Amino acid sequence: METTNTTDPLDRPATRAALEALYGARLLGARARREAVGLVRPPLMWWTWANRIVLFLGVTLLLAGIVFFFAWNWAAMAPWLKFGLIGAALLACLIGAGCLGLERLTGRVTLLAASVLVGVFLAVHGQVYQTGADAFELFLGWAVLILGWVILARFAALWVVWLALVNTGVFLYWDQVMVQESYYHLPAAPYAILAVVNGLALLAREVGHRRNVVWLQDLWHRYLLLAVVLTWLTIPVVAMIADFDEASIWTGVSAVIWAVTLPAAIWYHRTRTRDLLSLTLLAASACVVALSLLGRGLNEVVQEEVFPLVMGFLILGVVSLAVFWLRREAKAFQEERHGE
Repeated sequence: METTNTTDPLDRPATRAALEALYGARLLGARARREAVGLVRPPLMWWTWANRIVLFLGVTLLLAGIVFFFAWNWAAMAPWLKFGLIGAALLACLIGAGCLGLERLTGRVTLLAASVLVGVFLAVHGQVYQTGADAFELFLGWAVLILGWVILARFAALWVVWLALVNTGVFLYWDQVMVQESYYHLPAAPYAILAVVNGLALLAREVGHRRNVVWLQDLWHRYLLLAVVLTWLTIPVVAMIADFDEASIWTGVSAVIWAVTLPAAIWYHRTRTRDLLSLTLLAASACVVALSLLGRGLNEVVQEEVFPLVMGFLILGVVSLAVFWLRREAKAFQEERHGE
């Protein structure tokens, strides 16, 4: 009776493991392997992302339900009941994270839920006892309390939540405390400070990515952090262009950081990462600043009636130039990949 050799790589279904087996048996070249993986992985990636979206959506809705439950029943609940329910939920999340393990996504998401509940606990404490604390103390205290969990979890989503708390706390601190003193009234200061803070986080992310740190291999946090850095830098630069007389030393610092960061980031993403979406974000920031400069100069030389028409043509020209450059870069990246 004829038997089939089930260990033959050619008899295996078209999966990633089968492709690796074919590559290991030298039945596929490096280029063929890359193209075959691109054909096999999309269904698996979509399934993985669907599971993650459902998981995060469920946790988000659950946490939103807890917040709205307290908001709706606030007057009818005694203080001990408010703290007891939040403490029980927080303890349940911590026990769940410990049982599931932080090496699993469900365990890390459970710890993320516990981190959010810490903020709910602080908010309830502030409302019950009316301590008179400023809002920035809530966010900065929240960030300090969960910092250990952020380090322990090694979870990009929790790291981003922590950075959001730091950004909010620093911005509120400057608005609620520093501007009360006249010599600290520099509106552009928090933009420059937060651009540096998020820039350092982005730099740490890129170093970890290049060193193959597992939880920093996804690209979504690169785009998020880059967009945040560019936003914090572009706003004061545009404000300085619009009203140069009101510019301060901090707007000048932001402009210098922007002028140094933009070409350095373009060089890095053109030559190192070859990331078209990152280049698109950088091009968008450059377009906003360029159009602000052109609009300021145009406002001085043309009549008010024709300004919108001429500005419209300038917008079309600048955006078209950016699109042309991005298409050329995309073509160069594609030719380089095919040439490998």
